[in-house]
Amino acid sequence: MENLKKIVLAKFEGKVDRGGNPYIGHIHRVANRAEKITKGSYLTGFLHDVFEDTDLTADDLYLHGVSNSVINRVSVLTREDGISYKSYIKKIKKYAKINNDIIILAVKIADLNDNLNVSRLRVLHCTDVNRLKKYMEARQSLEDTLRFLKVRNTKRKSN
Repeated sequence: MENLKKIVLAKFEGKVDRGGNPYIGHIHRVANRAEKITKGSYLTGFLHDVFEDTDLTADDLYLHGVSNSVINRVSVLTREDGISYKSYIKKIKKYAKINNDIIILAVKIADLNDNLNVSRLRVLHCTDVNRLKKYMEARQSLEDTLRFLKVRNTKRKSN
């Protein structure tokens, strides 16, 4: 896994976020915050943007020993061109419910929390405000789904 981590770091080298900060900071923050929400989320969080923002593929991850479950999550977390944001969030929620997967929710919530941190931005534009509103609504919906799955799992364990 260490070799894969070095490859991912190299793929993001020189890339910056909306605020002009090194993009790899976002990757680390999402991975660490996701792990705090749900244990076992770190690797998915660390890899969550690799398909969208690098030339790494599912085969590449598999060849580096990444499990199919992590690869599947990263694939679902990758927003495809032409898919509306609402449809994208619905896809994540549906995957989580069908697979009883709270890790994917933890990662996307951590991603949204990081993207909602406006202190990274130098200037806040009207388009940023609209994007932040969209992100807050998505985060609330994902958090509701996470609570639902945790309650469902608790009920299953008690039966």
